Amino acid sequence: MKIAIFDIDDTITFEMDFIKNNALSFLRENGFYAEQVNSTEYSLHEIYGLKDQLIKRGMSSQKASIEAEHITNKFWNKYFLKYNKTKVRQGVADVIHILRQYRYEIHFVSLRGKRTSTRETHIQKFIRTCIVPSISKWMLKRNK
Repeated sequence: MKIAIFDIDDTITFEMDFIKNNALSFLRENGFYAEQVNSTEYSLHEIYGLKDQLIKRGMSSQKASIEAEHITNKFWNKYFLKYNKTKVRQGVADVIHILRQYRYEIHFVSLRGKRTSTRETHIQKFIRTCIVPSISKWMLKRNK
């Protein structure tokens, strides 16, 4: 059986561009400076060195790591819908359409909806396992 697998974020979408276009105001609103520290990283807190900023404020390394992840989650909680309204990379729909014509099964793989806390509430689990996948599917269908 033929299978084609695609990652969603920053493979068929422009995630890094989205982060860079929206991080400045978000980080300032949350008391961080938003100078890009590492352009080769993937996560908001790694790109902008949030852990180091928190350590400089006197937070322990372990606590700073947890808080930096929390800030990244807060960013996506605020911007996830907006991000999913953006267009995918040009030509993606055409390539997928061609692969389907050749009877490839298309599967999308993503860390969207990954568990970010060992203590999640029922509503957090519902959002992670039902809402996030539904929004992701809607974005893919909207972009054909």
